[in-house]
Amino acid sequence: MTETQERETELVVGTIGGITQKKADTWTVAVSPDGSQYAKNLWTKDADLVESLSAKLGQIGAFVCGASYWSKDGKQIAFESSRDAVDPFDPTGTDVYVMNADGTQVTRITDGPGYDGRPSWSADGKQIAFESNRATATTFDVYVVSVGDRRVTRVTYLDLSEGVQPSWSPGGKQITFANYDVFVVNADGTQLTQLTTGAPNSSPSWMDGGKKIVFTNFLENAEIYSMNADGTGVTRLTYNPLIDTYPSGDR
Repeated sequence: MTETQERETELVVGTIGGITQKKADTWTVAVSPDGSQYAKNLWTKDADLVESLSAKLGQIGAFVCGASYWSKDGKQIAFESSRDAVDPFDPTGTDVYVMNADGTQVTRITDGPGYDGRPSWSADGKQIAFESNRATATTFDVYVVSVGDRRVTRVTYLDLSEGVQPSWSPGGKQITFANYDVFVVNADGTQLTQLTTGAPNSSPSWMDGGKKIVFTNFLENAEIYSMNADGTGVTRLTYNPLIDTYPSGDR
């Protein structure tokens, strides 16, 4: 059994400033639209710690939960999980789920072959963009699923080698994603535009109401940068000898 397989993953929600924990590793953090709450994933082998944190913060997830994102109205959370897979540690069993912010009404939204993850809500809350390798098992593209009828639509046909981490624009018309470079595409798959060149980039997110995009750049170190939505005005925001990544712009 590997180090990762010895650990359990819990998705918990807490109030900003309500608790500080040091023993569990935090994978991703998502802040609610009003800035008062957060959802984060804790990796730990300490069952007592998970139980303690869950009691204090309010456990809303289950075994093996990944990246989580709040809906724009703050009422729901979309997250990736392999909770229903035969082998919960097999990433090909990962799907997108939605639940109320209090942990009720957990609903599986995708159920396709391969990995479905990194969900991002549309502005109206009716659709979720996600990354998936369901078409080839070895390459990734951007997909959109309708929350109501769970109909899945493929947005890009790039067959990229790694995950693309999509992020839906506040206006609902565009999706930004990254695979070495940062791209923008209309939600219907038209007008694909490459915004960056020359260095590995990841985890883009919209900010300033869709006027800018914040992202991670790995040219010198993992640092946070921002740029205008058309790719101009690239600005470095962090200067840290360690790792800065997964920025969150507009909530």
